[in-house]
Amino acid sequence: MRKPAVSGTFYPSSKDGLIDFIEGIIKPDLKNASIVISPHAGIRYSGKVAGKAISCLKEADTYIIIGPDHHGRGAALSLSRENWKTPLGDVEVDTDIGDQLMDIAVYDSIAHEQEHSIEVQIPFLQYYHEDFSILPISMGLQDKETVVEIADKLVDILENNDVALVCSSDFTHYESKSSAQKKDKKAIDQILKQDTTEFYKTIRKENISICGYGPIATAMEIAKAKKMQGNLIEYTTSAETTGDETQVVGYAAIAFK
Repeated sequence: MRKPAVSGTFYPSSKDGLIDFIEGIIKPDLKNASIVISPHAGIRYSGKVAGKAISCLKEADTYIIIGPDHHGRGAALSLSRENWKTPLGDVEVDTDIGDQLMDIAVYDSIAHEQEHSIEVQIPFLQYYHEDFSILPISMGLQDKETVVEIADKLVDILENNDVALVCSSDFTHYESKSSAQKKDKKAIDQILKQDTTEFYKTIRKENISICGYGPIATAMEIAKAKKMQGNLIEYTTSAETTGDETQVVGYAAIAFK
């Protein structure tokens, strides 16, 4: 069992505390998305944006959650085979789908032990959806070659299984609100255009500190292959919570359907 690593810090450790927070989120009108990009900061900062993203998802048997490896402890693509525990209960891992990725990924529990980018998505899935399993994928490498490899595999998996995808990322880190907004808009423009090459170029040129650019690019590649439409649900920054506009983090909810 993979026990919570950031319960009580990134989100409430009690079931009631989590439910009280999520119940206050105003859900967007968009429904039945197959892929969402969702932030992973502390729930008081980005939880409303994450909840809006995940509430857009279609009902699925399995939710694949791709997050960046912030700790550098994993392989290029690290899967988890352990079931995951949160204050809202336990969630099974779909190893049948995980096994379909074994030519490009490995099962590696160490990569997931302390990583928050996947964990914080699960309570939202548990609140908004029922009777599902998950497949956590931690990206130790986020280069375009790795993105293309995993995206090609996931296109086939989405075609042949009842699956939806959560791609976990925050946007600009620790810059002024005005700088973050300008930089993140340029990145989001490329995300909605599903232009992965220009997305990577924009990140490098503008020096945009998006932590989960690999999961985001994976979403873009799959959406393009499946001819999905991208929709920006919400963009905000931590300044909305802290009032500090000098050092913010950007958060976006983007859905593809």
